[in-house]
Formats: sequence, structure tokens, C-alpha cells
Amino acid sequence: MKKVIKSISTNEAVIGMVLANNVRAKSGELLFRQEHKLTISCISEIKKKGITFLYIYQISNTQQPTNALKEKDNIFPKIPINKVDNPNEPAKNIDDKEEEIYSIHAEVKSPPPLKDIIPIEVRKKGENIVKDLFYNPNNFQYNTAMNLVSTIVKDIVETDDTVVSINDLRSYDNYTYQHSLNLCVLGMTVAKLLDYSEVQLKEFGIGLLFHDFGKTKISLDILNKPAKLTVEEFEIMKNHAEYGYQVLSKKFRLPEISKLVIRHHHEKLDGSGYPMGLKAKEIPELVQISTIVDIYDALTADRIYKTHWTHEKAIEFLYDKSEKWFNKKYIRLLKTTSPEKVDAFSLLDF
Repeated sequence: MKKVIKSISTNEAVIGMVLANNVRAKSGELLFRQEHKLTISCISEIKKKGITFLYIYQISNTQQPTNALKEKDNIFPKIPINKVDNPNEPAKNIDDKEEEIYSIHAEVKSPPPLKDIIPIEVRKKGENIVKDLFYNPNNFQYNTAMNLVSTIVKDIVETDDTVVSINDLRSYDNYTYQHSLNLCVLGMTVAKLLDYSEVQLKEFGIGLLFHDFGKTKISLDILNKPAKLTVEEFEIMKNHAEYGYQVLSKKFRLPEISKLVIRHHHEKLDGSGYPMGLKAKEIPELVQISTIVDIYDALTADRIYKTHWTHEKAIEFLYDKSEKWFNKKYIRLLKTTSPEKVDAFSLLDF
């Protein structure tokens, strides 16, 4: 017998059902924890908070391989890091045990989307633009990237109710370039809800599109390492944000917000991020959004070392880390722009 997680309407909830994930109010407030058994008062409180569906455990007769959980235990990819020609001073205030490292080198198994917030041809062009930047930075045409971002902004702004499906983001096989374009779309979609101007959205989009350029300086033997990184390797990897900022700032006349996103997209509210260990209000709003969508996209993608997380599980992770790392306001906005509901899935997805 194995547990299977099923999504149900709150109207279908009955006494004795066991929650398969944490239940939160729309504000992000934790109401009931995973494994909590429902009572009449619980169900009443959940409905009162406006929650429309729940994940509950069901029992399945399908036998589960004993080694299956072990194979998927490695939730976060052990990502690779680059050797920088002139490494900057190591970042401060990093807790290696808390910092998840997200690979940009992976294969994607998801099928092509049925729809997308931006046309397929625009998405493919965007991925090729990022690829050109990574491989030929000296010959890169900055105006080409700006024109692309302008096209995406136009599509986002002209759509009244902009919704991004995580399935729609998985269009092609190369995660490295797809990830940068996904961030561009996700980040600008969230920022649109905060009434930023089209000019500001474009400047934000350029930073998101270029955010991981510094990883071109990470050596492939570290980048493709299948085991946990050593302390030394992790220190090398952390240089990618500063390296990307230094190189691209000299090469192009980037807007200030673009440079801030490239340099600080790994900063966290409690100061445990890098490269400068900025805290709370020291981190600009758009940079905070870039950090959240960066991690969200990494969690919801298939990787060499793990299958993708569901939308709900990724949002739950962000909420759980919000006390230390993130502002709940932006997580709520991301949740609004990327609604996903899965009817049933294996316990191994959680």
C-alpha cells in the first residue's frame, strides 16, 4: 500500500482526512501543518479563510519500490561552479547548510506547451539571444536583447489577466538558456502587478535575461560535478554574480536596475545571501522578486538530479523560507500569476 496525494474541493473535506501538505491562508499564514487530521473546526476554519481546495492523503494498492524515495532524495541539484579568472573576495555571511544551489545544466523532459504567454517564435529567439551572449559576449548585440524584452513587455502589458503556467515555460531542451528567459517572463509578470512602468519592466527584464552570465566562468568539471560541492568549490561558484556584474557593466551601458539584478539575485533578507550579504531594505524590491522567481523556476524544472516539484510544493518551500529569506508579498503575487492545480500525484512528489 502506498500513499497517494489527491486534490479535493474543501466542500469534499470530511472529518478524519489527513492533510498532505501545509495549509496556508492567502496571506501566507500557516493554518494547519502537513499530516494534520481534519476535524469539524479545522474544516470550518479552512472554508472561512476562503481556501477552495486541499491536498489530502489517499491509500493506493500500487506497491512502491523500496528504493524509490532514496533515488529522489536529492531535492536540490549539486551544481557546478566556475573558476573565475580573477575571483572576487568570497561572499560574507553565507550559511552553506542553508544555501540551496540550483543547477543551470540539465535536460528537460516536459512536453511542448499547448499555449504560452509569449509566442513560440519569440521564446526560441530569446533562448538563442541568451546563448549568443554566453558564447560570444564580445560580438553580442545589446540592442537585439532590448528589442526582445520590449516585445515580451508588450505581450505582458497588453494582456489584462496575465497568467503563466509552469508547463508553458518548459518549451525546449536546453535549461541553461530557457531558465534565463523564464525568469524574464516570470519576473516581469509579477512586477506588472506592482504598477511598474514599461521602461522599468524592460530594464528589469534585461537584468533577468543576463542574470547568470557569470556562470560562463565556472569550469565544466565543477559545473557538471554529480557530488556535493566542497567548501572551496562553493566559494568559487558564489563569484558568478559579481563576475557577471563586473563584465557586463563594462561591456554594455546597462540600466541601474539591470546591474542590481545581475549582481544581487542571490541576496536574502536575513543577510545570508551573496555577494554582499545585504539585508532586508538594502535589497531593492525588483531584486527581491528576481531571487524568488529564480528559485521558483529552478524548483519547478526537471534536472539531472531530480524531477520537478509541483507549483504548490515550490510555493510552500518559498513560504517556509519567508521568515529568513523572502518577503511574503512577492510570493503571493507569484502564486497569483502562476496558478497550477494537480489532481493526483505520487507521494514522492512531496
